Amino acid sequence: MADDKSTTAVVNMCAFGAKWLKPTRIEFFLTSKAAVTAQFAKMKCKSKRQKTKGKPTICQFSKEEHVLLSGLDGQKKGGFLTKAAQEYPRGLCIAIAKAHFGG
Repeated sequence: MADDKSTTAVVNMCAFGAKWLKPTRIEFFLTSKAAVTAQFAKMKCKSKRQKTKGKPTICQFSKEEHVLLSGLDGQKKGGFLTKAAQEYPRGLCIAIAKAHFGG
């Protein structure tokens, strides 16, 4: 829940090197709005939809198709594709630290 001491950033994981779009909301408390805006203002993918319904979108950052996070991972023994999206990409972790601690 946002209040006057918090700032919200909405980013897409592909902006930080992930192969999937995955919109993510990050809530900062007691962090300046200017610092959050400086780190995250351009981190939402303006992906291009393909003409065929159900096809992945094309990433603005990598220029490749986004991986759809649905179903099982064929390379792991029955693992779900969403498992790979659990961890934040390293670039996002660095951006969060810079916004919160300055830099």
